[in-house]
Amino acid sequence: MTRVFQIFRKSDAALHAVGTGAAWASLPLPWLWAFAQGLWFRGLAMLAVDGLVAVLVPSLLGTQPMALGLVLLVPRLICLSRGHAWVAEACENRGWEYLGEIVGASKSDAIAHTARAGGVIPSDRRPRRESSPWAFPPASFRPMWSVAWLTVRAAFRYRLVVVLMALLVGAVVVLPMVIKHDGTAQGFTQILLTYTLGVITALLSLVTLWLACGTLARDVDECQMQVVATKPIPRWQIWLGKWLGVMLLNAILLSVSSGAVFLLLQWRATQLPMEVQEALRSNVLTARASGRETDPDLDAKVEDMLATRRAELEAKGVDLRTFRAQAREMIKAREQVVPPSYFRRFELDFRGAQEVLKKNPIFVRVKFHTPELSAKRPYDIEVVAGPPESPQRVGAYRSLAAEASHEIELGNAVLDARGFLIVEIANRSDTPLIFPMEDGFEVLYREGGFGLNYIRAVIVLGCALGLLAAIGLFAASFLSFPVAAFLATTVLILGLSSGTLKSVVEDRTVMGFEHDTNTQLYPVVDAVMVPLFELLLKTVNLVHQFSPIDAVSSGRSVTWADVARSTFLVIGVMGGLFAALGITAFTRRELATAQSNH
Repeated sequence: MTRVFQIFRKSDAALHAVGTGAAWASLPLPWLWAFAQGLWFRGLAMLAVDGLVAVLVPSLLGTQPMALGLVLLVPRLICLSRGHAWVAEACENRGWEYLGEIVGASKSDAIAHTARAGGVIPSDRRPRRESSPWAFPPASFRPMWSVAWLTVRAAFRYRLVVVLMALLVGAVVVLPMVIKHDGTAQGFTQILLTYTLGVITALLSLVTLWLACGTLARDVDECQMQVVATKPIPRWQIWLGKWLGVMLLNAILLSVSSGAVFLLLQWRATQLPMEVQEALRSNVLTARASGRETDPDLDAKVEDMLATRRAELEAKGVDLRTFRAQAREMIKAREQVVPPSYFRRFELDFRGAQEVLKKNPIFVRVKFHTPELSAKRPYDIEVVAGPPESPQRVGAYRSLAAEASHEIELGNAVLDARGFLIVEIANRSDTPLIFPMEDGFEVLYREGGFGLNYIRAVIVLGCALGLLAAIGLFAASFLSFPVAAFLATTVLILGLSSGTLKSVVEDRTVMGFEHDTNTQLYPVVDAVMVPLFELLLKTVNLVHQFSPIDAVSSGRSVTWADVARSTFLVIGVMGGLFAALGITAFTRRELATAQSNH
């Protein structure tokens, strides 16, 4: 049986053959195979992975065998598919001359045929490959794939990926050890998920913008893009190839760092007391869907009130616009307040989820405020779920603090004949309690496992990085590297300043008010800037609604529908807008005018 080999010639005219296709010899112990091929860094990385698995096996084999198996399998599959390419790349980096590909029965046979032909690949020994409609990537997109792969190789060549992996893994390992948690399941996961994933996202966001700006702007500034642009490749493929290369790097870095977080979370969970582990598995390391009561139509109630009192209000000269705003707040307050010894009934539509609720307990999440100032004492509430006439109602009595969210496990609840879940919250304290419509009440129930939910959350984070890559490339399409990096970083800062944007939109002013007359200082500026801030706020909120870190750290579900919406809106719509603008600017840019900085 013959195979295809790559032939390299050393400086002393000696020949060396490298295989192509799958590197089957690397499958059992990829790090040992890498050391034998002189791939020291890759061998150390794969040895570190196997060493980590060996350390975690005693504690995680019984709870996460699939995760451990996946960690062992992934580097082996990567080495299996890329091993020969790594060896060929190492030969080129050592200065060996690439002669071409040859068909031979073995490495020695391939070298012998090349040597007999005087160091030239015989024409009858060259591999003949027929084009296939199933080839990946398709022939028309291979130039774009080449640009992407060159972008990835450049990052590895300049040790960018190595440094980032060290920073990310260091943040994952060191941060939870430096910051102590309170011993509860919530405190434990807040450190390991909220903080570590937040740090990972922040680092990758900055690196994505820097790399996206640098990979295109520097190629133009250093006159390297002029060489690429003379090739038979459309500029839109160059732009998309750069974006694809940045996203491949993000996929590598995000997979390694998030995988380290997952394994560290599972390992440290086994070190907690058994009761804390049980709370962790049921409340946090799970995927829980939520249900809320449909918000009442406040505007309709306001109009009903206005219809009954319109004549009286007009006779008194009351401004109807002001009356509507005040009446809406009054009705909203009445809906939210539960006086002492009274209860508030919530009806939630769970038609279609009856089977899930029969198998899994429900958790009621409540948050309330109190009119008492600086109140530190607990307040008694009673929560009961189920049809009022049913003897199978479940309930709980708790003393809870105000201004904080609390979860109360009720067990398996019973739905009424309509498929609705009825929950009553009674105020057993001596002061009114206020349950906000926005986050005062919801019901949580388990609908899946933590592992798949975590993967979906990481995919959503990757979508946000895809948008940042498009923004960076858009800026680099018509600006030099320093200016492009400044513009892209400014966009990122605006994205993190949603509180300021919201304040401007609510106050309807950017420059502030005159204290004496309470009028706008610069109404012309506000007339232009406030609509712009409204647009920016809507754009930022569109991205923030897909922030999965809080969801996954509190055990909430990140559904495939969330992943699809994030992919479509964040990458398809918003990223596509920046891509269209960037490609247009890059296509019309006159590269011949770019001068080298050296």
